[in-house]
Amino acid sequence: MLLRAALRARPSCARGFSAPALARTETTVEESEGMRMIKLCRSEELNSMNDDMATEIYRKLSIWAENDSVGMIVIQGQNGFFCGGADMDWLAAHRSEAAQLYGSLGDVYQLISEYPKPIVAMMNGDTSGSGFGLANTRFRLATDGARFSVPEPSFGLVPDGPALKMLVKCDELSGLPAANYLALSGQPVSSDEMMMLGIASHQIGDDEEALARQIAAVSWGKDKLHGSELEKVLDLYCDWKTSGGLNSRAEALLEEAGGDMDCAPKLWPGEEQKVIEAFGCDSLVETWERLEALPGPFAQAALGGLQAAAPISLLATQRLIQEAKRKPSTAAFSALSARVASRLANGPAFAKVIEHATSDSQPPATSLDDLKAVSEDQVSSLFTP
Repeated sequence: MLLRAALRARPSCARGFSAPALARTETTVEESEGMRMIKLCRSEELNSMNDDMATEIYRKLSIWAENDSVGMIVIQGQNGFFCGGADMDWLAAHRSEAAQLYGSLGDVYQLISEYPKPIVAMMNGDTSGSGFGLANTRFRLATDGARFSVPEPSFGLVPDGPALKMLVKCDELSGLPAANYLALSGQPVSSDEMMMLGIASHQIGDDEEALARQIAAVSWGKDKLHGSELEKVLDLYCDWKTSGGLNSRAEALLEEAGGDMDCAPKLWPGEEQKVIEAFGCDSLVETWERLEALPGPFAQAALGGLQAAAPISLLATQRLIQEAKRKPSTAAFSALSARVASRLANGPAFAKVIEHATSDSQPPATSLDDLKAVSEDQVSSLFTP
């Protein structure tokens, strides 16, 4: 857990329910009538995925897609973590295989997004960056204690394409430059904020065991493939769910306010305008300068996130977000982001992260001059086919 030590560990809150389990190295499978639950079991690595784990999940999902006796899937983490995205320690030891890893991750994320049966992503703990790709489904559940962050630029890398495309959708839901803020600053958001942004579709209590038992009790046959029955089960257990473009709690609060938008619920009371002002522009240099000028701990924390990231990674991530806003196909954008990530994994920024992690030292903070020193050609070379 050499590189992942940079991410703060959290107390265990994930619990499972009793069911026959087929133990595997990277995941376990729990079965009930018509349902399969994949549990990620690499909690010592924040449930981050190496190539074996990605391949294993893809294989299982592919088999179940063709199995008429399987009507729905649940993907769940444990020990306080849902998924940490790509395994940084594995990547540090297998840099020449980066393209293979990102290709395998892209295959899994695309399969989930196009899956012919309902998939529930139970984000029962921390979800980091590319791990959001495992929740590329209609049913994205967050427990009360869940958190989400995008740490990849701080490792000298970029988030995967599916995760970035999903974050771009959050811009539309929230009316805020959420993708830029989250992916560039690396700041974590809470379960409530995940709901307000649309990162999660349903919020449940921390006792996901009871919900898992209830889901398992339903006979998931062919007539349940469209998820209507699943919606009924979730309605019984969720504290908060989205409906249409706004979430139901926001709609209720707005109604209580008599439709006055000034009284509408705020993601970050008193700070939303700072997010818009700093992250609503296309120039990362301008974002940096605006954050330096803005008062208060919120802006300073966001600036600290930029200072903790590699300049080339920040610029590449911002360009990927701009590409995602053009709404490319999932396959094309996954291939593009995988190409960029693979090249960065074999580049000097990631090498410096490995060097400092190995020597147990802190890398120097990125400065605005460092950001300005990265040329357009350097960034473009990461995107060239």
